[in-house]
Amino acid sequence: MDNLQQEDPLEKCAFSGEERPRSKMLQYGEKFIAPEFKEQFVQLLSEGGVKNPDDLDCEFVTSLFLSDILRQSLVIWKAQWKEILLMFVMIWIPLELAAEYIAYNIEGDDWASIGTGVRLENNMEIWIGSLVTGAIIALTGKRWRGGGQVSFSGTWSLGMTHYGRLLGTKIIFGLAFILVLIPFVILYFVLLEYWMATVGIAIIGFLFLCFLFVRFGLSDPAAIGRKEGGIPALQASWNVTKGHFWRVAGFQLFVFSVLIVLSAPFYLLTMIPFLDHFVISALLAVVSGVILTFGTVETTVLYEHLVANCHEGSEKNRDSKVSSKL
Repeated sequence: MDNLQQEDPLEKCAFSGEERPRSKMLQYGEKFIAPEFKEQFVQLLSEGGVKNPDDLDCEFVTSLFLSDILRQSLVIWKAQWKEILLMFVMIWIPLELAAEYIAYNIEGDDWASIGTGVRLENNMEIWIGSLVTGAIIALTGKRWRGGGQVSFSGTWSLGMTHYGRLLGTKIIFGLAFILVLIPFVILYFVLLEYWMATVGIAIIGFLFLCFLFVRFGLSDPAAIGRKEGGIPALQASWNVTKGHFWRVAGFQLFVFSVLIVLSAPFYLLTMIPFLDHFVISALLAVVSGVILTFGTVETTVLYEHLVANCHEGSEKNRDSKVSSKL
């Protein structure tokens, strides 16, 4: 046994930090890389190099534990908060000012104003906000894989590079939800006279949409991580969440619930009469949005954990098949 260990010693993957026998690794200079991470490793080299996992401020192990995911997300967010904040503010302050001005000047009751504001926010989030979201996701993925500090100009470059594929993914994601929703809406109105049936349809439709939201919810980081937007990104999200539905649903529900609680007071401040002005409302909305950027970082780190888990599972399955044949 000792002779076998000497002939085939364990080496640490420079990408994932996982230890494997040297015979099952690829060697790049003094570093070793697991075969399934070859493409990501080469891409990272082209983007500025790879750190040794032992030299990272936070060892990015792929444990799939919420504590590790949150810890790694916080390390990345703290390292890049200035770039994230500056880009977010530069884009969203003008957008929020325009949206709030339009909403505040809509004639009618408060609900009409709120409805207009929500629709504007949704449209801006898809068509313009994708630039910021893409930059944060790409930045997070690069840092998680061991890349160095991303400058402000580099953050903008990442956002522009991935804008098209992320926008396409969001549009297809929305269309998919609409197509799924249509049959439930039709059944709801057809059976409107039967209240028990309509309630049942509403509940089933809601649960089904929640299921799809979790399974497709990682399509944004998948689009950027794989450099393939649209349907391939949705399929990638579906694949990595297979067998992890409750884990992903629980993690995301917890993280975003906390972030919403932290950001909600800034929205509630606009209910104070002397703060009820479109400029103040826009600025408070931006502050809330900055807090929610941590959710984008955490979602990307969760995706990286799930991808690594899929690779490790595939490797173990191949090993078990080889062992059974032997």
